[in-house]
Amino acid sequence: MEQPQSKSLFARAQKFFLSSMGCVNSHVGHQHASLDLSPSYGRCERPSRPGKKFHSEYNLKGKLGKGAFAQVHLAHRVSDGSAVAAKITDLRGAHKEDRDGADPRVKRAVEKEVAILQRVGAQEYCVNFFEDYVEGLLSYVVMERCDMTLLQ
Repeated sequence: MEQPQSKSLFARAQKFFLSSMGCVNSHVGHQHASLDLSPSYGRCERPSRPGKKFHSEYNLKGKLGKGAFAQVHLAHRVSDGSAVAAKITDLRGAHKEDRDGADPRVKRAVEKEVAILQRVGAQEYCVNFFEDYVEGLLSYVVMERCDMTLLQ
C-alpha cells in the first residue's frame, strides 16, 4: 500500500531535482521524468587539452564495475597520484564486431552524459566531473571516485 505514496514522493523529488538543474521537459509521469537533451541543450564544451591523452595523464587500475557499453575503473592521476573513477565507453556500441567506426548514437549519448555531468557535478550530492577524452573508439569520462554505495 505504501508504494503509490513512495512513487509519488519519488516523482516529486525527481521533478524537483531535475527542475533545479533547469532541464525538465514539462512533464513528470508516474514512471519517469524527461530531460531536455536536444542538440542545443548543454553542448559538450570540451576543455582545451592540446596534445594530452588519457593514458599519459592517468594510470588505470582495477575494474570497479561494468555495464552493457561501459566499464568503470579506478585510475590514478599521474601528476599527483589522486584516485579517480574513469568510465570507459566503447563507442562502437552493442554490435562491436560489425563496426569499424563509432556508432553515432553511442557517441551522442556520451556527449549528453558529459553535458549533464558538467551541469550537476557542482551539486553537493552529485559526483564531480573532472574531464573527458576520446581516443580512437574509446571514450574516457574522468570523475570523482565514490567510496560508498547508494545504500551506505
